[in-house]
Amino acid sequence: MSTIAQYILLLTRFVTGEITPAQFELEYLKMFKNETTIFPENVYQALNNLFLYFFS
Repeated sequence: MSTIAQYILLLTRFVTGEITPAQFELEYLKMFKNETTIFPENVYQALNNLFLYFFS
């Protein structure tokens, strides 16, 4: 599974109620912090803004 697909799956699990906001936050931060893929700037910003949108 591609890295982007993992983020999409996590977001899907969150919006469908499969995981709580706290679980989403923990899993997202762990994924983002340990990410080894170098994303294009627009992808990086989209992932970063996704987190900021939900948790700011």
